[in-house]
Amino acid sequence: YHQRTRSRVRGRRIHGKLAPYCKRLTVIDVVPRAIARTRQRMKESSHINWIVADVRQFSTQQLFDLIVVAEVLYYLEDVAAIRTAVHNLVSMLAPSGHMVFGSAIDANCRRWGHVAGTETVIAMLNETLIEVEQ
Repeated sequence: YHQRTRSRVRGRRIHGKLAPYCKRLTVIDVVPRAIARTRQRMKESSHINWIVADVRQFSTQQLFDLIVVAEVLYYLEDVAAIRTAVHNLVSMLAPSGHMVFGSAIDANCRRWGHVAGTETVIAMLNETLIEVEQ
């Protein structure tokens, strides 16, 4: 893969596993401290682009061949905000690209005080993408 993006770094180490296989890796988080901490741990790799941004408003002309979104969307305040984020992420996916999505199930997310989880987001993703594997 030539370009990859990772959304939300807090508590995750997937970008460290992806980095050796990428020519370019974009890491996005809304929390500056999370970016700084992860950037320091990664020892300043020149092919990683670190961005502090909200996944709903992040914009780029680039198209990514892989987008990984794990344990992030349930933090948004409502289903409309989740839908906005999903549409934004899908718009940055290359035509032959893949999206890897991970989340707790709806019931667990609601128990934790969040509005939605896996089932809700998968339904949104299925509106525009083809599910390959679950």
